[in-house]
Amino acid sequence: MAVKEIIAMIVYIRCANYLFSVDGENLRYLPNKEAIARILRNKNRIIHNQPYSFYFTHDNPTLRRIFAVDGDTVLTTLNFKVRYSRAKWISLPNASNNKLS
Repeated sequence: MAVKEIIAMIVYIRCANYLFSVDGENLRYLPNKEAIARILRNKNRIIHNQPYSFYFTHDNPTLRRIFAVDGDTVLTTLNFKVRYSRAKWISLPNASNNKLS
């Protein structure tokens, strides 16, 4: 499936937690920031009512800089959190209590 098709499908996804299995250190510096921005600015999302969480399976300076050009307030303005994992696995929140397990 092409990136444009995936981006077009984002408006139909009802999810607050997104997992990115990328390290950011590849030819195209994935994850694709445009895709992340479209998830955050989804026309069906009410930003102040729907906090999102992005989980990255890696932790490195490249990933940690991905939002640096957007300024210090981007996380609060677009109401999202980013978590990085140094472990070989990642635990996602339990849907019933939204706490990391």
